[in-house]
Amino acid sequence: MKKTTLLPDGDGKFRVGEVKEGTIRKVGKNRTSEERVSRPNSDGKLAEISRTVGKETEAGQQKTSTVETYTTDNPGFTGDGKLHLNQLVTTVQNKDATGGRTEAGDAGLRVTTKTIDILRSGASGTQSTSVIQVRDASGTFNVVSVDTRKSDQVPVKPVQAAPAEKAALGKAK
Repeated sequence: MKKTTLLPDGDGKFRVGEVKEGTIRKVGKNRTSEERVSRPNSDGKLAEISRTVGKETEAGQQKTSTVETYTTDNPGFTGDGKLHLNQLVTTVQNKDATGGRTEAGDAGLRVTTKTIDILRSGASGTQSTSVIQVRDASGTFNVVSVDTRKSDQVPVKPVQAAPAEKAALGKAK
């Protein structure tokens, strides 16, 4: 993908203001994406100002997503015109025995939050529960939020015709 944004200059002409280029590669259940953003520098030449690299992998019951953001403008630092890692976010999702998903993000390389989502369906309706846990200063996870929702709507199940009904339907055509 490539997107070029043109902006008007003082002479009534349009000049390139920004170029975004992106690629996505998928191999099996793994996916890598990259987006590069370039803008004209002080000399008027296009220079890369940011790059975002995303990687998603899935193995068994675990899905891992990592996003790295590089930029030339990092808060608190004098710019040298080069790309530097500005943010790194990793999210790990695990399916548990009940069919729920546990999601954990990180700050640095330490898990700080866990989210557990459980969905139960039955003849009387559906119930979903979301539990959020946050790590305290001692490293213990504490529940900070529990959200439970109930619905009286029974999940729709496809109805299969009995063999005799199928034969009758076939003759009616």
